[in-house]
Amino acid sequence: GISHTMYWLQEQRVDPALRDDLRHAEQAMGHVTEMAGDRAQRAYDGLLRAEEAIDGQRIGRLRSDIARVQRGEGILQQAERLMRQHARMTRKLEVQFVGEHGFGWGVTQGFYTAVALEMQRADDAVQCWRPTGLEAPGDVYE
Repeated sequence: GISHTMYWLQEQRVDPALRDDLRHAEQAMGHVTEMAGDRAQRAYDGLLRAEEAIDGQRIGRLRSDIARVQRGEGILQQAERLMRQHARMTRKLEVQFVGEHGFGWGVTQGFYTAVALEMQRADDAVQCWRPTGLEAPGDVYE
C-alpha cells in the first residue's frame, strides 16, 4: 500500500554511511548473548543510535510486527504459519529467534535465508519445483 511505498522511497534516500552503521549495529546485536553486560548494553545503544539517525531522515515510521520463531527443525512449518498469519497485514514483519536477543533487518534476513536453504534441500518432502537436469525442452512444471 501507500505506507510501504513511502517507506521504500525513503529507504532509497538513506545515507549509505548510516545504513552501514545500522548493519554493523545489527551484526553486533546478533552476538549479544556472547557479550558481557556492559558490552551488550553498548551494542544495544549503538543499534538505537543508528536506528534513530535513519528515522530522523524519514517522514513517519512504518509500523512493524516482531514474530518469534524457533531456530532449526520445523522452520519451514513456522515460516508457512507465519506467512499465513501475516499475509493480510500492512505492517513490516521482523523476526526474532526464541532465546536470542537480536532482531531487526539482519536477523530477519537470516530467517529468510534459513527458510530458503531448507527449501533447497533435495532430501526433504517440500513440494516445490526443482530442476533435475533430465527435463526435455517444452516440459511444463507445476
